[in-house]
Amino acid sequence: MDYLPHYLGVLVLAAGAGHLLYKATEWIAAGHPPVSVERAVRRLRPSAPDPEPMPGVLLELELARVARQLEQVRGSEAQGLALRITACTIAYDDALVACCHSYGIEAPNRPRPLTAGQRLEAESALLSHGVQW
Repeated sequence: MDYLPHYLGVLVLAAGAGHLLYKATEWIAAGHPPVSVERAVRRLRPSAPDPEPMPGVLLELELARVARQLEQVRGSEAQGLALRITACTIAYDDALVACCHSYGIEAPNRPRPLTAGQRLEAESALLSHGVQW
């Protein structure tokens, strides 16, 4: 009868390993961790405070800077010009939308780059609020 505690210990370890294997398979199949894992990670990870929104003046300066950069790129003949123009246009649209949000103006969030009509509407709304860049 000396082997009974060892036998029970092996059974408990096998059951635990089976449960872990089941949860790992569930995780892989679902593509996201089980709720218990998400809760544990949330408890362990300290929550960071939300960053303060950037002041409107700084957003206006950023919008002006990105607009100047976009004009420089459009006027250059550098390699990969189409890619550079697309990247600068997306940066300009991001700054435009952020500036709109800081003034309480509704602006499209996605997808980027904005269409010419969306961009014109956002620029017109900012100009009507007295924003210059």
